[in-house]
Amino acid sequence: MRIAKFIIALVAGIAGARGADSFYITTVQGNIQRLDSNGNVTTFSTAVAQPQGIAYDGAGNLYVSSYNLGRIYKFTLAGSMSVFATGLLGPQGLAFDSSGNLYVANNSANSIVEITPAGVSSIYKSGVKDPYGLAFDASGNLFAADLTEGLVLEITPAGVLSTFASGISLARAVAFDVSGNLYVGSFSPYSVLKIAPNGTRTTYANTTTGAWGLAFDSSGNLYSNEVNSVKIEKITPGGVVSTFASGATLGQPLFTAVVPEPAILPLFAGGIAALAFRRKRQRAANPSPVLGLDA
Repeated sequence: MRIAKFIIALVAGIAGARGADSFYITTVQGNIQRLDSNGNVTTFSTAVAQPQGIAYDGAGNLYVSSYNLGRIYKFTLAGSMSVFATGLLGPQGLAFDSSGNLYVANNSANSIVEITPAGVSSIYKSGVKDPYGLAFDASGNLFAADLTEGLVLEITPAGVLSTFASGISLARAVAFDVSGNLYVGSFSPYSVLKIAPNGTRTTYANTTTGAWGLAFDSSGNLYSNEVNSVKIEKITPGGVVSTFASGATLGQPLFTAVVPEPAILPLFAGGIAALAFRRKRQRAANPSPVLGLDA
């Protein structure tokens, strides 16, 4: 059928043309910025009061914490905004588990909050002092950066809390690579530390002014949000550091959510399929092919 062939060819062409990731950044200035794979900046939203943590659910939605209002907002990639959760106290970092539950560093309450896809909130773990960044490993263990104590805490799926790493200056940012290594931002010296699953620690790269947020793209490059120097640094798998984006247009970057650009394709394909279906119905009523979209 020519309709199906047209859709497949069009979607494949877009996938090839737009195979890079997009980056959604919260900033000190109160914006949510979108960056393309070349570091070009556009403003995605200015509607969240003091945005902090940001996470992508893999289904076309972004979630953003509002530190001032104690809320989590949900955004579609088209920019539609709704309130997902309320009643939090100084929410910071966000992370999703493999079941689609959202975890929030409930900073001012010294706890981690779990929110189901239906929006039901509960305390996942209390007694976590000054939690900031969050990240899950492949086994479902949650890792939380403890800013004040300079720790990285590990919480098992059963809720057992332990210290995974200590002695990290102003630990804010955490991220895992595909091999299960944990990366943590340190502020003395300004660097990104790499911690193997067995706890072995090395300096992965030196940064300019310290990472407030860390995130990997789909090619294994690590991005470090440098608030004090108003830039994002890109660190290749080989450890080469370069400036990805900077300046007043970007703002002072806090947290990052990486969205694979092909995430738009199911939405696009669905729209094209709907148009083709309507066209087929029209053709059944008036059989005159237009633009080769007839069956």
